[in-house]
Amino acid sequence: MGGDHVGDWSRGWHGSVREKTICFDLQGPFKPSKHGGNTYAVNFYVIDGKERRYNLDFLTAKDKFVGALEEFLQGGIYQGYQLYTDNEAVLNSNTVKKILRKNKMPPMKNSCAYEPWQNPAERPWRPLAAGAREFIARGTNPDDHPDDYWPYAYLQVANVY
Repeated sequence: MGGDHVGDWSRGWHGSVREKTICFDLQGPFKPSKHGGNTYAVNFYVIDGKERRYNLDFLTAKDKFVGALEEFLQGGIYQGYQLYTDNEAVLNSNTVKKILRKNKMPPMKNSCAYEPWQNPAERPWRPLAAGAREFIARGTNPDDHPDDYWPYAYLQVANVY
């Protein structure tokens, strides 16, 4: 693999570019947000050749994930895209598998258990979380309960990206 590929996890080990891939994962629980009382974030990270897109949604509970997945899939043309996630039960439920079949998508693939460096679903969180922490630290006053605004920081980072 050439030097220009170092650190680009969206490429396979053989140097090819991932196409038509959606990595998704939940992050949380966080302190309930100021507006909406959200405690989880879900990220549908779309990779299509060289194009990359964050698609964030915020949930009050993990069990709201199924609705977020359906809404995400209705918002684009994702037939034929390969979905990757980790081994979390709510992300691998029979309901989720049924939604994928209904949308004529290939069966979902899971990352290796206990191997976070091989997990394409987890990696997109790194720049989002780091950027959100920086936005909150620099852009808020500690007296204003900055952690209540975590969804806005995540959205800002995704928009900057």
